Amino acid sequence: MTPILSAVTAHRLFFGLFVLCAALTPVLAIVAPLGLAPLAALIMLAALWVYFIDGKPMHFGAIGWALTGLGLWAAISAAWSPDLGQGLKSAGRVFIFSLGGLALYTVAARSSPLAGKVATVLVVAFVLALAAMAFEYISGNKLALTLAHLKGEDGLVGLKSPLNRGVTVLMLLQWPVFLVVSRRFGRWVGLACLALTLSIVFLGDSMSAKVSALVGMAMFVLVLLLPRLGLRVLMVGVVALFVTFPIAAYRLPPPEVSFREWLWLPLSSHHRLTIWGFVGERIAEKPLLGWGMDASRAIPGGETEIKVQRPNYTNRGQPMFEMSEQLLPLHPHNSVLQIWLELGVLGAVAVCGAIVLMLRAVAASPWAASEKAAAAALFGVGLTISSISYGFWQSWWQAALWLSVALFAAALARSRL
Repeated sequence: MTPILSAVTAHRLFFGLFVLCAALTPVLAIVAPLGLAPLAALIMLAALWVYFIDGKPMHFGAIGWALTGLGLWAAISAAWSPDLGQGLKSAGRVFIFSLGGLALYTVAARSSPLAGKVATVLVVAFVLALAAMAFEYISGNKLALTLAHLKGEDGLVGLKSPLNRGVTVLMLLQWPVFLVVSRRFGRWVGLACLALTLSIVFLGDSMSAKVSALVGMAMFVLVLLLPRLGLRVLMVGVVALFVTFPIAAYRLPPPEVSFREWLWLPLSSHHRLTIWGFVGERIAEKPLLGWGMDASRAIPGGETEIKVQRPNYTNRGQPMFEMSEQLLPLHPHNSVLQIWLELGVLGAVAVCGAIVLMLRAVAASPWAASEKAAAAALFGVGLTISSISYGFWQSWWQAALWLSVALFAAALARSRL
């Protein structure tokens, strides 16, 4: 086999797998979100193979160096993590996802006749997944119940939808879909699709999806109207977020006070404040080096449960309403605080620097204003969800972020063919 044929074969295999990836990502997000991790690993390996066959050096610029530094520091910090093995495992996962994700984005951004198929399949799969979630919300979680029965499990009808995790992924995917639809049918049709997606999300009960959708739309409008200034505002905002979040968390009132006095706050949101306040105190103890990679699950005192009370205005027979809250269940439910807690100031600088460099790359790109706005919206959704839900190092969430970015690159490449 000649080198040219090998390169052609590698590219065809990659884009063939990428079409499959575009079809499966929205579906897996709904029915089996943990399956996104092996799917991402497969397509990342294919992207790395393309690099190897092409014989081109892997050069990702300052962003690559920032993410490489993050991976190395994470591995070093595992030495003082409460669980060395888990810390090294998570550090290796971060390094692999960063390397594979950058390779995937670079290869996906190349123009190819198959990019059109990737875009078409993504739109179709997204519409099907969105329709499934509309049925889920309108029917009172009947889809989740059906899936549970197929797995031989008991469904929990009447509670929050167990499929909400998938909706947060759809909030990421709506922006590459918007690019494709806008290019093919016009911007107004693309905006109508965004409005439809937003309306379906607000039928449901995922607060993370709702908040991220609104933040994404706000960033889209900001950058669409003021492309250069809007992206600068976002860069400054990211730096401010990394600087102020640990301080704000440290200064939160005691949980007993906030639960008793902040009656407007939903119960689940109050538990977030309890977690963040505890994490803020632990960050203040080790601000430079942090507690070590993936130490959140083993922070001393994290397993402690406290009881908080407030007046029970709905039941006079029980004058006080009481609830138990664990100080730190597995992770802080906030990416900025988790990075500060585990990796200290060096980790925070590496991640913050990588994000700012990504936004600078968008600002310096020759993209149209609507394309830059969509990229800013995708960033806003990812940052928002990472700031209120999920452990930042979780494989499926890292996979969802990188897959969304790669599909965005493919949609952008298709729009320029």
